[in-house]
Amino acid sequence: MSALLPNWLRRLAARPPQGPLWQDAKAVAADPEKRLLWLIGNPLLARRIVTLTGARGTFLASSPAIANALQDLAADGCTVACAAFETAPHLADYDLCIVCPAPEQIPDLYEDWLSGPIARALKPGGAALLPVPRDMAAETLAQLPAREDAAAALRAFGDFHFAGTTPIDGTANRFSADAPFAFDIVEPTEAPLVWIRIVKRPEATLQPKPVFLRSQQPDRFPMREFKLLMGRLENRKVRVLPTANFARRFAALANPRESKGFGILKFDIHRGIHRAEEMARILTGKSLPGLFLMMHRHDANAAYYDHEETWNVLRNIQSMGHEIGLHLDPFDLVRRHGDLLAATAEAADDLRRRGLAIESATLHGDTRNSIRARKLRALDFFEEGAHVSTWDGAPPEGDETLTEHFGRYTLAELKEKTGIRFLVETTFGNDGTMIKPFVPLYLSDNTRSLRFSGPKRQRLRGVEPFRITPAVARNTAMRLREQPFLALFHPQWYW
Repeated sequence: MSALLPNWLRRLAARPPQGPLWQDAKAVAADPEKRLLWLIGNPLLARRIVTLTGARGTFLASSPAIANALQDLAADGCTVACAAFETAPHLADYDLCIVCPAPEQIPDLYEDWLSGPIARALKPGGAALLPVPRDMAAETLAQLPAREDAAAALRAFGDFHFAGTTPIDGTANRFSADAPFAFDIVEPTEAPLVWIRIVKRPEATLQPKPVFLRSQQPDRFPMREFKLLMGRLENRKVRVLPTANFARRFAALANPRESKGFGILKFDIHRGIHRAEEMARILTGKSLPGLFLMMHRHDANAAYYDHEETWNVLRNIQSMGHEIGLHLDPFDLVRRHGDLLAATAEAADDLRRRGLAIESATLHGDTRNSIRARKLRALDFFEEGAHVSTWDGAPPEGDETLTEHFGRYTLAELKEKTGIRFLVETTFGNDGTMIKPFVPLYLSDNTRSLRFSGPKRQRLRGVEPFRITPAVARNTAMRLREQPFLALFHPQWYW
């Protein structure tokens, strides 16, 4: 079995760290008066470090599988939980944070976590240690200064040097004097790990925006390209409307194909909350309103639903002039509560009690195989969805009780019992009725590419996965000027 372990882990087992930063970590771990936090994306590394320091503190795992793998540590005085590192808003006043990243999390670590969860978690003067395997560090750290965007990102921090070597060319002189951290990289001789250490400055203030420039990632849309698209909408004077104004104008149309374009920009929030806030700021800068849809309590937001920062962010988005709506998963609500309307009313009221005005909703589908096999969609729960249903009439295997709920509810009941006036789907619900037979133009990033639904002639040409090129932004803006539209974005896919 040991032959399957990475070289660095076998060397770590044979030669434990001896450097000063390692001694600091052991000292904090041994002091019951100190607060110790772990961010775990690499369980192999975490287990070895935990074994050497002693298991204590709060462990946040980046996935349920990692949390389960670490659960046996809880018996040794640890608290183990799964949480999205990007949000982690409940963390504060820690003396030391030890981060064990998986290789694929390195960009997130440098470009987001340091200015987000780690900065929030540490008390002034607190430190974070990043034990990076030497095999990984030789490639990752050596290449970072060679990447122009990453080098610019690192300049946002304080002192940056390799112990025993000269500072990276020109970098040290370009650091911000008021950076939140002093940044230090120490490489003990012959050790299997490179220890990276940051110290939160006593006078540090957290910035509302990330301090890093972001490198392009293959599985995310660049946020700068979303900003480019919003700029095109502003320059082309595409009319983006609040939901009530859109509904009133759309319902009055005799023929939408004879109308000039106007529409809604909606954002389904599934994972972290901070990307949505960043997109809201971009919209505000372009004088465009947005509809941001927060899910009810759900597995998709379990890592941040109960955190006060989540609701502060949503109230801040609302204060910018944007709307907050409810992103409904009818499959989940029916399974958990047995009645869609009662569960929706409870979910909407929960958001309202937190200071949010909730009048709109969108629907979230279910992609499990039993549901897809029956070609079921969320709209199948509503009577008004019958004309577009693709359900084959058979009950979904293992979910047979859902069958009695298909077509059982109406938009009028949705409005009466939950206060939700607008169902912002292509089958558009307006004050308890459906605006039909008109279907607005639908733009979506659902396929991880920016595309219009409908006939091939409506599709954008030259679309690449996770890219919004200048040509795509220009053509999209031109198309949205032509007829009524809905545009859907998923903040978790933007970087």
